Amino acid sequence: MKDIYVVFQKTDNFVAKAIRWFTKSNVNHIAIMIYSDEWQDLMILEADVKGVTLTPARKRKFVRTFKVNQDISEDVVAAKKYIGESYDFTALFAFGFLMVIRRLWQSKRIRFPWTSKGQLCSEIVARIFLKYSDINNPQWISPEDMLEYCLNRPDLLTEIL
Repeated sequence: MKDIYVVFQKTDNFVAKAIRWFTKSNVNHIAIMIYSDEWQDLMILEADVKGVTLTPARKRKFVRTFKVNQDISEDVVAAKKYIGESYDFTALFAFGFLMVIRRLWQSKRIRFPWTSKGQLCSEIVARIFLKYSDINNPQWISPEDMLEYCLNRPDLLTEIL
């Protein structure tokens, strides 16, 4: 696998705006971008309303892009097993509820009390970085949390401006 990137997006639909408001962030979506020898194209591994998919990166606009400095290709390959899983709408709504509580009490300690079989966008990316971080449960991670992780790991990720 050639270069691997962590990419962040700012989209303009209602759910995206809500995620940014709840997380006090400028980003609402995160994905992994890889070059696929099979497809001869840049591809995006992501979880969105269609579930976990691998789709062409064409016409995508990213607000932040980080190049992975280490070989994590086996972790990306392992994450591909989630392709076809559903999007975790239950966790998304619970995430929104907990974000409201988090904002009201200014606490980052409030976490999900359960796990599920579906995936959120930040969850699928966090799973790839599990062995490189102190992430205990990827379901607890927001796009903003992953952005903070990327910014604080120059040994692992370099931002492309």
